[in-house]
Amino acid sequence: MRIAIAIVLLYDLLARWPHVDLIYTNAGIFPDHFDLFVDSKPRISLMFGLSTKAHANTFFLVSALAYFSLLVGWRARLALFSSWLCTVSIHLRAPLAMYGGDLILHCFMLWLLFLPVGERWSVDALLRARSSRSSVSSVAVLGLTLQLSAIYLYNALNKTGSTWEELSAVHHSLWQDSIVRPVGLWARGLPAWSLEASAAGTIGVELAAAIGLWIPWRRGWVLAAVLVGAGLLHFGIWLTMDVGNFAATMWSVYLVFVTASGWDRLSRFAATRGWTSLSRSLGAPTAPFEPRADAIGRWEVRIRESVAAYFFVSATLCIVGRNGGTPEPLRFAVPTWASVPWDAIGVPQGWGLFAPDAPESDGWFVIDAVTVNGEHIDPLTGEAPLREIPVGYGEGRSHIPFAWTRQIRHGQWMVHRPSLDGFVWGAHLHPYTKVGAPIAAYRAYNLVRDNPPIGGSTPGPWRLIPLYESHNPGLAATQGAAP
Repeated sequence: MRIAIAIVLLYDLLARWPHVDLIYTNAGIFPDHFDLFVDSKPRISLMFGLSTKAHANTFFLVSALAYFSLLVGWRARLALFSSWLCTVSIHLRAPLAMYGGDLILHCFMLWLLFLPVGERWSVDALLRARSSRSSVSSVAVLGLTLQLSAIYLYNALNKTGSTWEELSAVHHSLWQDSIVRPVGLWARGLPAWSLEASAAGTIGVELAAAIGLWIPWRRGWVLAAVLVGAGLLHFGIWLTMDVGNFAATMWSVYLVFVTASGWDRLSRFAATRGWTSLSRSLGAPTAPFEPRADAIGRWEVRIRESVAAYFFVSATLCIVGRNGGTPEPLRFAVPTWASVPWDAIGVPQGWGLFAPDAPESDGWFVIDAVTVNGEHIDPLTGEAPLREIPVGYGEGRSHIPFAWTRQIRHGQWMVHRPSLDGFVWGAHLHPYTKVGAPIAAYRAYNLVRDNPPIGGSTPGPWRLIPLYESHNPGLAATQGAAP
């Protein structure tokens, strides 16, 4: 799991790096002196106060080094903590640029902090001239099971909207031109009954996974069925839509649930294929994992397990108290002592991908700005303002802009309007925006198009819904602020 998580982290970092100017500096749309006070809940981020591109690039570089150290397993425990802190800091510096998969990553990495991560396939193991692959008993394993089970359970229970009742949710999801992939474009043409079956199957797999993770009988085979079934579900999502690192994050945590006998089977399979080196690395360890047996080691275990137990109890309370899928008589106000640590890392423990409904329309946040020269430009893209989203618009583009534009156009623009004003008026001072002259005025739109009904193939027309307009004091455009 350590290696898989490190790969996900490196991918996420590389996806965000091109947007450093726009998202992670005070010259962008989320200046830290404003964003820090938008949310009254406490947030952990070492990036608050890093206001320039040089600052942000330096932090990203340090994060890359931490991720690489985690990948190779050098000072693995320290590398894991550093990687977790860097990841949380980057994500919470600009919460509107986060996906649900980012929150899941925060959770899984937190639980992993309590487990041995450098005992196998690591530089640490090579330096000790031994490696280990024995089972580990820890409250953190229970916490990982709870976390994964809760994600699946409430993703299923919170799907209560009309698109899931009518089994049209998968159809509507595939009509998100801003994130659909070529396979998703092809899947739009499948018979309606197959898309309806996929919607029903999604809920079925999520419920089965939530329950199967706790079944003790024939655990190896039950876990294998759960991981294969849920893994295929995520593969289908990844194949048809760009939803960031969600699928890869879920796959990475599955490795924790592969039992010792499961690794042995993989080792024997590799041996039959003639993959000797791989078979040896998957096989029996050269030495069992042995925690320190002295007094310091025993106290270390007690403290670590006590902290893990606290997170397990607090996570349970947040999960039960904050999810709409919990029956009303069982819901309650989560005590502060339980909610603060999860809120601080941006994880309220409320789960629901495409819930309660899949979006029945597609859209984008558009700024139509007019410079003093009369040129119309969207400073967010450096291009002419969109009037429609081309089919497959998101393919080949980073998923990061989609994350924040989706949240801004769904109401968050009201809170962030002051910072957007500051960004637009200063856009011509920053080469990355491609704005060549001062902007005199702009109008913000929600660019929207309704999806076709299930079984249909013709979506509604694109339409511009005005959100607000603003004029730069002291400047005047030679043309109007919007068409």
